[in-house]
Amino acid sequence: MSKYLNLFLISLIFVYFIPICISEGENATSNDTLNDGSFNETEEYPEYTLPDPFENYSLTNIITLVDSNFTEELNKNESLYLLFYSRWCKHCEEFIPHYIETAEYCKEKNIPIKFARINGMRNENATFDFGIIEFPTLFFLHKGERHIYIGPRYKEGLLYFMKRK
Repeated sequence: MSKYLNLFLISLIFVYFIPICISEGENATSNDTLNDGSFNETEEYPEYTLPDPFENYSLTNIITLVDSNFTEELNKNESLYLLFYSRWCKHCEEFIPHYIETAEYCKEKNIPIKFARINGMRNENATFDFGIIEFPTLFFLHKGERHIYIGPRYKEGLLYFMKRK
């Protein structure tokens, strides 16, 4: 009998006390405005203060996409590697040099594939459309079909995946 009583008491704690603690914590940290009433996007969204991880590279074979040109560019290209990234993501920083290396290799070898990047935090429509929940997320789009990339994140892995699809 005491086993059931303990479970009942624990469930009461979860039902009544935890939501109260969470809502009080949210109220304490939800100050989104400055003293003059303006919105402080750098405080709420550190994404805006961080450098773009692509900015130190020459991007001769990588298209930059945003919500406004996203659908048009996807329809324009038959084969496309599409990278969703974020400025704050350390895994993105590690993967981007390999992505750029693969793009340059394909350009040198005249492999008819385009490469694109899109900042998933700033382009929410595209991110939502593709169901992105983590960064980096890479897709290979070929003849209208979406293939999510799962594999090693270096040039050889990307090329192998592309050949299989």
